[in-house]
Amino acid sequence: MGPYLPCWKKSYAYPAALERSGERFRAALAKRLADQGYTSHPNNSRLIKTSCTMRLNSSPPASRRTMASILADRLRQDVLTGALKPGARLTVKELIERYDAGAIPLREALSRLSSTGFVTAEDQRGFKVTEISEEEALDIHNQRSELECIALRKSIELGSVKWEADLVATYHTLARLQSTIEGQALTCNPEWEAQHTKFHLQLVSACGSQWLMRFIQMLIDSSSRYRQLSGYLHVASSSKRDVGAEHKAIMDAALARDADLACALLRAHYRDTMRIVVEMIKNARAPGG
Repeated sequence: MGPYLPCWKKSYAYPAALERSGERFRAALAKRLADQGYTSHPNNSRLIKTSCTMRLNSSPPASRRTMASILADRLRQDVLTGALKPGARLTVKELIERYDAGAIPLREALSRLSSTGFVTAEDQRGFKVTEISEEEALDIHNQRSELECIALRKSIELGSVKWEADLVATYHTLARLQSTIEGQALTCNPEWEAQHTKFHLQLVSACGSQWLMRFIQMLIDSSSRYRQLSGYLHVASSSKRDVGAEHKAIMDAALARDADLACALLRAHYRDTMRIVVEMIKNARAPGG
């Protein structure tokens, strides 16, 4: 009769002579395997002959999921700011060194970003930062204007007093923050960028449609990339803009429940931003740009 083996979730075999070494050896072996991540069968009060196999459907550890989320945020920020340039190849080996992270959470983070359009997956070639183009910039801003105007009209129609109060508070925070960072490109400041997004989302938050809000959030994320790139490349606009005054005018029209004026101001706000973004793309393509 052959040697009896303990039941482990990963197969482990050893010579029959070691089996005869007694309980002390088995206890030491069990401890060593436990330290290496192996687990004995819950009914292993006696030795049995059959070995067990690994579970194939186990979910990733929570720490890995958390690390993937952190890496996705860091990658996203580097794409937004241009630290990872449009069209750049994203090799796992280089990213491991850049972010001091493992290959598995990095691949998971890249897969998440590919679903948002910030990076592009290529068959057999890995990932690259999604290119920028005038056509895409125009499409993003046009669709964002259309959807946000729909949502803004519904918010003005349905918005409660709390919606009004939250809008005023969000604008006030944005204006106070902007007053502390004069003299630099606003989009280069992550805190201002986050509050700016919060203001625009609050404007349309009373529209009553979760799906509409999801599409708007996607477009905000995509347009944010172009706006932040324009800020980091220090593109000079042909006219001076008072972005704070534009935000206040939109808010005042919304609070006055003047949907036509609020939407006209919002469209003009995005149109001016789009003009600067297109200028940025043209300058980047120019010789020496």
